[in-house]
Amino acid sequence: MELKDAFFKLLEGRHSVRDYLDKAVSFDDIGLILEAGRLSPSSGNLQPYFFILIKDKDKKEKIAEASLEQWWMAKAAWHIVLVADIDKCKKFYGLRGESLYSIQNVAMAAENMLLAAQALGLGACFVAAFDENEISELLGIPEGFRPQGIITIGYERTSERKPKVNLDKLVYYDSFGNRLEDVDLVLKNINVVGRTAKASKNLYEKVVDKIKEKVKKAKEKSN
Repeated sequence: MELKDAFFKLLEGRHSVRDYLDKAVSFDDIGLILEAGRLSPSSGNLQPYFFILIKDKDKKEKIAEASLEQWWMAKAAWHIVLVADIDKCKKFYGLRGESLYSIQNVAMAAENMLLAAQALGLGACFVAAFDENEISELLGIPEGFRPQGIITIGYERTSERKPKVNLDKLVYYDSFGNRLEDVDLVLKNINVVGRTAKASKNLYEKVVDKIKEKVKKAKEKSN
């Protein structure tokens, strides 16, 4: 399998897992997941975040309680709490760094971790609904740092895979709200036929050709 095919298969396979087997996950696997987080992009390559590993059963239960009583979380083998270094982001990028970049940095690290878990045959879920003050107090997170997400890791028992919206509902051209119906049809078909290497290549090529054709006609019309 080519790298690009393996990558899209990985993306399609990733889903939020909220039901876990009572089965240990090795620290080696957790280390690889953390490494994936370390390799994520960040504003100015500051890497303004920290990852807190939680394996203790009692602490996982307290985290689940602080996460709006999502008790399923306690069944995961590990929790990874992602903490943003707010002061560092603010120091380099001011208000935008404090209010936006700090969130984006953690989100990108989290997605890398979720994909790594999928690649390792593990289930994972990103949790953002929790009482920040309770989590900070429980884990001793000081002022100037903010817990922004919790990733649960374990072996999947069951899960519900929710469908994703088709590309033709998500893509605009040149400006917000602008659609090209013929290209939208091709984008929609990409979701229908699945991401086999040949089908994806042909459909994406059609998209490019259609867009080039539209641009060419628009230029001719303006002249």
